[in-house]
Amino acid sequence: MAVTPIKKIAGALDQASPVKFREKLIYKAPLEIPEVNKRFDFSPVIKVLEYNDLENDYWLRSKKKAFILQLKYGHTGILLIHPETKESLAYSWFAYNCKPPFGIPKLPQNCAWLCNTEVREDYRGYGLQKLLIRERLVILHQIHRTKEVYTDVMKDNLPSRKNIINMGFSECGIYYVLSLGIRRFDYLSTKWGYWNKNKEHPPV
Repeated sequence: MAVTPIKKIAGALDQASPVKFREKLIYKAPLEIPEVNKRFDFSPVIKVLEYNDLENDYWLRSKKKAFILQLKYGHTGILLIHPETKESLAYSWFAYNCKPPFGIPKLPQNCAWLCNTEVREDYRGYGLQKLLIRERLVILHQIHRTKEVYTDVMKDNLPSRKNIINMGFSECGIYYVLSLGIRRFDYLSTKWGYWNKNKEHPPV
């Protein structure tokens, strides 16, 4: 569907506005580690994201400011790297025993939150998002022994919602979030939220 000029302007105003309201669909991860069907002819290198990765890869370099802030918050980033070209293919993050993700006001006690996943455009459709979900659950369930893992998705992001549901995640209500200020400055921003765990999701 084409994006009209009006929608572009509305989106730009929303990004610039110091006040934002979001309805985030919340899903809870299964306790069993889901399997992933391989749809690519190579085995990506899986590694934890480090500061030097932001200098060595031009795609990641463009996200440097946001990533440095996430590292400062204590979030853990996971990278998929092509074994031959050494370029990054996708990344994802999770928050555990640290500050919550940018769009979530507060984490429940003793739980983890999957957040901020992106796959490079040339490698979309190969199941890399599912692989990143699986690898984070391996770390959280088998290493950290975390029993409660959640993630949030915007209702219009149908591909991500379908992937999450196919991976065995279950609906866990809607988080209503009101944010005020500039996200990258802690002292200039704040968030309020209400998580209605019984609220049904709109159909996929």
